[in-house]
Amino acid sequence: MKGLITKRRDRATGASRPPGGTVAGRHHKDSDGDVAGLKTSPWCARLGAHVADLQAQLNSIKEGRLSHTDREVAKKTDTQLKAVRESLDHSGFRSKWWRITGRRIDRAISNVHEAEIQILRLAPDAELKWKGLPVLAFAQLHLDADDPRLRNFERHLKENNDNLSPKMRDLAVITLHAANQAEEEERARVRNFSYIVGAATLIMTILAGFFVVWGTLNHELATRFCFGEEGHLICPLGTSASGVDIFSIAISGTVSAALAGAVSLRNIRATSGPYHVGVCLLLLRLPVGALSAILGVLLISGRFFPGLTSLDTSSQILAWAIAFGILQESLTRTVDKQGRLVLENVKADAGQRGEGTGSRGYGDERSRSAPPGVSHLTHRRKVK
Repeated sequence: MKGLITKRRDRATGASRPPGGTVAGRHHKDSDGDVAGLKTSPWCARLGAHVADLQAQLNSIKEGRLSHTDREVAKKTDTQLKAVRESLDHSGFRSKWWRITGRRIDRAISNVHEAEIQILRLAPDAELKWKGLPVLAFAQLHLDADDPRLRNFERHLKENNDNLSPKMRDLAVITLHAANQAEEEERARVRNFSYIVGAATLIMTILAGFFVVWGTLNHELATRFCFGEEGHLICPLGTSASGVDIFSIAISGTVSAALAGAVSLRNIRATSGPYHVGVCLLLLRLPVGALSAILGVLLISGRFFPGLTSLDTSSQILAWAIAFGILQESLTRTVDKQGRLVLENVKADAGQRGEGTGSRGYGDERSRSAPPGVSHLTHRRKVK
């Protein structure tokens, strides 16, 4: 039935199908396998466009006269770009899971970096002239100012009127490789932080669920969340203790934590990378808010707070659960600060950050590096 509907729609719209079976203009790969995927994230779409640009440069290089060694290098570069395309293909549950864990992201970034280096090695001398400035801008973004490779490369460009000479190709390759390695380390810190926050979120969720299940199976525990004397209990949802009372407290804490998290969104920094740290931090608040509400009401029941030994109504119990859910902000604020520090260590050009950077002397192009999805090797216009 689905195929029949699709055929009728194609006839109605006049769309034709290429030999691969996909409607032309929707999801049609070229001879290299490049396509702007329909079901993909913006980051993957940008990287896919970047791969297509690198493939076009490589194809142009292969049309020239290459030695046997260079042709082997070009063949290996083709393999690396193919690996990136496979990493960006999200078909199947296993592929999606590998992308969530970061395995495919790391594979894609590493292969793109190596392909950029090989293309710089193979670029004809006539096209090498203006490839120095983009490499310099990228290196200044990720390497220390006193890095000897960066300093030597800056000095070479300064002495040659910003032109990259063939004899300094190897230095450019070494500098670009070092900058790529530095960027991968920056992304690794973000990835590891995301893993830690994700693991903490999972553990907090399990603990909150454990309290709810335990209260359902153990009536004695459920009574700890009620107030008053035996026979005149005041519980969150009535006068008899049950696991549903603990669940209502957890839900109240979760909802209030979500509200507090929505307010704190104004301080979360957006990122153009594949790791969504802000979303992870927001999700962490939900189980932490539930646990804060559960433990907070339990502390009141245990007369931990002087002067606050009993609650008189069910509404008061839920109100305190909401209050404790909001108070989780004092716990998660520290994690937020660490998240901001991790993101600040990921270098981005001023256009992505929305802010400028100071000058570091000759050749400082920190605020002029290539935009997202554009190769560092394709900027041929001289930066003024």
